[in-house]
Amino acid sequence: MPFVALQRPDCIASLWQKCTSDPLKLHLPKQLFQLPKFSFSEYYPEYPTKRQFIDYLESYARNFYINQQFKECGQSAKYDESGCARYQRITSVRRRGYRCL
Repeated sequence: MPFVALQRPDCIASLWQKCTSDPLKLHLPKQLFQLPKFSFSEYYPEYPTKRQFIDYLESYARNFYINQQFKECGQSAKYDESGCARYQRITSVRRRGYRCL
């Protein structure tokens, strides 16, 4: 089923990319952070670095063809009952900036 993932920030893992220090590493073993059907590289250490974790998430999106639109936020959605049996995005708002909390 075709889809688009709306992301308010301007990148994948924005808090990791913009709001953390470079020496940061995962605080639990990588097996606990794996997403379904996509393991971390066997060459990554037990506790991947910030850059390795970001690369992993970006690889996941590429591997599963996750279509993302950044700097957007959904406002409403409507179920299409005309036989398509799917949701259609009605409106979205384009965001200009992203601020770390």
